Amino acid sequence: MKLISDLLLFLKNPKNLKKGEAKFITDFKNFVIYDLTITFLWAFAVGMLTVTFVDFAMVFKSKKSLGGNFTHAFLIIVFIGPIIEELAFRFSLKVNKLTVAVSLSVQLIFYLHILKFIDVGFYVRIILMVVCSFILYFTISSRLSLFLKKKFNYYLYYNLFAFGFLHALNFSYFEVFHYLFIPILVSVQLLFGLYLSYIRIRRNISYAIGFHIFHNALIFGWGQLMSSY
Repeated sequence: MKLISDLLLFLKNPKNLKKGEAKFITDFKNFVIYDLTITFLWAFAVGMLTVTFVDFAMVFKSKKSLGGNFTHAFLIIVFIGPIIEELAFRFSLKVNKLTVAVSLSVQLIFYLHILKFIDVGFYVRIILMVVCSFILYFTISSRLSLFLKKKFNYYLYYNLFAFGFLHALNFSYFEVFHYLFIPILVSVQLLFGLYLSYIRIRRNISYAIGFHIFHNALIFGWGQLMSSY
């Protein structure tokens, strides 16, 4: 599959990726095939490990859920979550003062919340992200954008791994060796994030957001279907 070879070349040297010219339907078809393939392979691997290893099953079944009503969960998982994550980890892959200010602000609020420095509701955190974006836009130096352009490959790798391993926080770990399961648990996010990074640079942020929404809608729908049995 040509997409796989393109992704490998992109991973080797992201800075060399050129803007694409294929039609939207071609990109969407390639994405659907890629997304369904990695999701199925990940689900199969996780399923096998769950029935084989008690400890892995314990960690996997500890995955946190949003709870609350259906509408709230749907809006967060399918729409709001993808938009915020794309602004955090893909928006600034086309480096300029605005994109860097937004991405760093969203990531900063993410990390402060994870580290318990900010203990406020979800929508309050969104307001903080907006305020922080304005502040950073008018305070950060253009030197930062120049530095990130110069070190772009490393900047992309950082965002790719930060996005993937952020999802490791969805699980609970009861023993030290349980942390060894993290690469398996987040492997689908790493591969998914790789494609979204690729399409964001090759196209634009709307493609990354749209494809992310499509992916989460499939996962959400499948989860609802399985929970009804």
